[in-house]
Amino acid sequence: MDRISELPQEISQRILYFLSQEDAVRTSVLSKLWRNIWCTRPNLDFSDNNFKGKKHEFISLVNNTLQRYRDQKLCIEEFGLYVSLDDSDRKSILLLEKWIRTLKSMGMHPKEVRLQKVYIEDENFRIIIASCPSVETLFVRSCEGLRNIDANNLVHLKEFCFSPYKMPSAEEELCSIEINPPSLKSIEITYGNLRFERGVDFCNLSELHLTRAELSWDNLSSCKFPSLERLIIVGRLRSKEINLFVDAPKIANFAYSGDFIPSISFATTTSRELISVIGLTMHPNGAPSSWLHKLKELLDSLSQSKVSLCISISREYQMNEDIIQENINLIQENCCDKYFVVERLSLSCHLSSYSSLLNGVFSIFRPRKISLFGLNWKTVWKILMQRESGEQGDQCRKFWERDLEEVSMEIIEKNREGWHSINLSELLNHREIGSSIRFTLKWSNGAISSLSFR
Repeated sequence: MDRISELPQEISQRILYFLSQEDAVRTSVLSKLWRNIWCTRPNLDFSDNNFKGKKHEFISLVNNTLQRYRDQKLCIEEFGLYVSLDDSDRKSILLLEKWIRTLKSMGMHPKEVRLQKVYIEDENFRIIIASCPSVETLFVRSCEGLRNIDANNLVHLKEFCFSPYKMPSAEEELCSIEINPPSLKSIEITYGNLRFERGVDFCNLSELHLTRAELSWDNLSSCKFPSLERLIIVGRLRSKEINLFVDAPKIANFAYSGDFIPSISFATTTSRELISVIGLTMHPNGAPSSWLHKLKELLDSLSQSKVSLCISISREYQMNEDIIQENINLIQENCCDKYFVVERLSLSCHLSSYSSLLNGVFSIFRPRKISLFGLNWKTVWKILMQRESGEQGDQCRKFWERDLEEVSMEIIEKNREGWHSINLSELLNHREIGSSIRFTLKWSNGAISSLSFR
């Protein structure tokens, strides 16, 4: 007896619901009655990956299937569509509008819209968005033609992501983005002009990721983020400065990377300790003479954080020891001997600047772990031991003499477990090139830093 053919159609359709499109088609060979049941399954999933060079066949398949479902008044619970369109397919975006209108007429509102590598103009985008009032996920990536995005009416929107077709030039206008729905949980914008309204309460937003975006920092500072846990800001040269106050009592992770030192402060956090990752690239156009003092102010504003700091000095930036010393004097005049603790410090610059840079940053904070790029352990040892020499005229050397109490070395060898002490003469005669070396720096205030080479 053919028990499969005796199943009610609604049960057969529910079985097909849990199969992929290809597997559902294969069920047509089970029996005569099942030959066409796959054509009535409540979930449709179309992809042009299997229609390479046959775009018209793919379009006809989608058109005919939707028309058949509409004519037969068949139910569609889920509809998935993946289609790639390039610049030569500008008219094809009209098909997308047509398909969305058809779905809407059948009582279905798409909850996820992802546009990638599509040429789409503002008017077409507005029509699509207006046809998807229930959309929860909106991704616009590498799309050409868009100049304005207004998503304020998408009251169910939870995730929004935007990136342009290409990296814009310094003079090129960025796509304007207005997005304020309180339902939002995640915003990620790259090279966009973000237009936040003043005083908006983003009550559900948990992640905000801004990469080289333009916006009014004052407007952002006036907004409330009671659920924000993760904030990532990557600065850009077009912006002169960032002055930001973040009202986010649940903030847990903050990351900043840019060509200038921002002014950022947070409201008192109440939930957990803030972890901050700061990356700074100093160059002639973006490094003010008071950059060390600005760095001190930034770290003071992150006093509730566990901070990891990476500083990279461009080759074009000539570090002036007199300016560094002026910054140090200014810092020491306005604070006591209390030093900020940085979890990890990474430094990258040309050899001639390392001594001045170390002197400057160590006047602000004490790092637990240090990574120096472009230096071998012998050069680092020489820099650290400058305080031991009797040479005069090096203003930076005054700091080493005053505050660095002791430098010791340890090593890990292949045949021994753990770190053990080693002196300079032993290290110079050491034959295991692949060994790991660690310097331990002991400061006069009791702080300890470690610097490892592997």
